[in-house]
Amino acid sequence: MWTIEKLKQRFSLSDQQIYRRLHEARRLLQPHIQRGDKNAILLTEGGFRILENIIELEKQGRTLANAVA
Repeated sequence: MWTIEKLKQRFSLSDQQIYRRLHEARRLLQPHIQRGDKNAILLTEGGFRILENIIELEKQGRTLANAVA
């Protein structure tokens, strides 16, 4: 399971940047998000791959909205 902290380290993004991407892609990620201790967000491996693809598309020059679509 991927925590927000692990995602921050993996993608070199801030809390706010991770939360923004999770929010924008919530329709795609909803089945892959679980809650842990103290209601922490946990992302499954499948959800991680989706998020990784979105971030890769952004690096190629697409906007976040376009990458999610």
